[in-house]
Amino acid sequence: GPTPYGASHPRLLSMSGDYFHLKALRKGPVLSNLYLYGSNDDAINVHGIYSAVDQVLAPNKLIIANHGKYDYRPGDTIRFYDKGVNRICTATVEASHEITADYTPETPLKIKLESAIFRVFYYHEVTLKTPVAVTRGDWVVNENAICAGFTLRDSVIFNICARGIGMKTSNALVENCVFDQCCMGGIRIMPEHDWMECDYSQNIVIRNNTFRRCGARNGFSANGLSINGHEAIEHRDILIENNVFEDNYNRDLHISCGRNITVRNNQFGAVHPTNQNLGREHNAVVHIDRSYGVTLENNTYTAPDRPVVVGPDTKDIKTDKPATLGSWSNLFIQGQQGRGGWHWQYAAVGSDEYHDFPIYDYDKRGWYTEDEANGCIRKTWWDTYMLPSPTTDVVKTYVCPQDGVLAMSTIEPIKAADLFDDTDGIRVCIRKNDEAVLDWQEVPLFKPLPCHIYTVAVKAGDKIHFRVNHNQIPCGYTASWAPFVYYIG
Repeated sequence: GPTPYGASHPRLLSMSGDYFHLKALRKGPVLSNLYLYGSNDDAINVHGIYSAVDQVLAPNKLIIANHGKYDYRPGDTIRFYDKGVNRICTATVEASHEITADYTPETPLKIKLESAIFRVFYYHEVTLKTPVAVTRGDWVVNENAICAGFTLRDSVIFNICARGIGMKTSNALVENCVFDQCCMGGIRIMPEHDWMECDYSQNIVIRNNTFRRCGARNGFSANGLSINGHEAIEHRDILIENNVFEDNYNRDLHISCGRNITVRNNQFGAVHPTNQNLGREHNAVVHIDRSYGVTLENNTYTAPDRPVVVGPDTKDIKTDKPATLGSWSNLFIQGQQGRGGWHWQYAAVGSDEYHDFPIYDYDKRGWYTEDEANGCIRKTWWDTYMLPSPTTDVVKTYVCPQDGVLAMSTIEPIKAADLFDDTDGIRVCIRKNDEAVLDWQEVPLFKPLPCHIYTVAVKAGDKIHFRVNHNQIPCGYTASWAPFVYYIG
């Protein structure tokens, strides 16, 4: 475009996606005095890149497949994760070189990305100083190429379609900034496996910022500030201090998959007026789950009715406000039937006989089984999407651990995926054993079923079934449904 008014040089670039996309840098940049407005994606995305072990040549010698020309240098620290995304070990590079001659693996390496652009691999032979117990397909992170040291100061990020900052880095600082109307959250600290963007974050300071009117999209991580992960408790050593949270649509602060996190001297305000009835986790001022060693101290809470919610899968949590016991969401409970009371199941159309999915695909992060009757595959994946077939419904089942009154809602509105334009949508229902809590409800394409809180008295061992029916759609349609449950009495 033309030279902006008052500028001495033409603009460098106009864009509609991420304004700053920082990838696999060995040193993160220092950004300051920015005004970022109207991005159609993240304002800033900062991350490293997941790679994978292609061959184990010796206990300390590997061939690593990369999605780009990313190198490994002597002294680099490498983190290895299994397919369940739990850290296996850490090792130091002794020597490395790119394999420039033609190299073809015996079988194609499957990496969890659908886009063909990420199927172009570059290979490095890497020698480590110590042996490692890894196998083909395990994930690799170069800790020295994750934009560590990223800093943002004295900036305004306003009216962003996605996140103000998507942060997957370490030794980072964000201070004296305003995050206003960032639809998917002001800051989200979380690795994204579906985009191969890493990693878990360490040594982060977030201070003296304002988070206002963030999270309008009502997603699981659409909060003022989110620290989330995929199962592993790997975020660590994070300080959140002297920030102001006001009028955010969901939680002000969500902490998950973290350890040694301090939250102090912050001011937490009221939830946005349009979102006061979405359930306890949504309206929590602070929500902590799947974390160890989190301390809340000397914070100010100006909306006393908003709870601090602490999940059942936490330990060593210290709060400065009485905490309420949280729920088990079905999100990110990967590869383990029954964990937290959740089962991924299927049932024949019209039948109330439920079966656990037998197979978990770590590459696609989902459960599945074959439908021999018509060649379709029925499955869930990313722990959110549910794919029924014309003969089979997909079900998420929660087994109640105790007597009481159970409340249930959804992370975001239930919707039918728009894989084809001729679909008539899906049908959903909620049942307690064989009793209807929500009778069959049609969810047309482009007309999501709004979030709603349902309550029911339960006994220990009762089963709550969240069920999706294909509603005469062809094989291949999906439903996006992420229910959560909690006791209110």
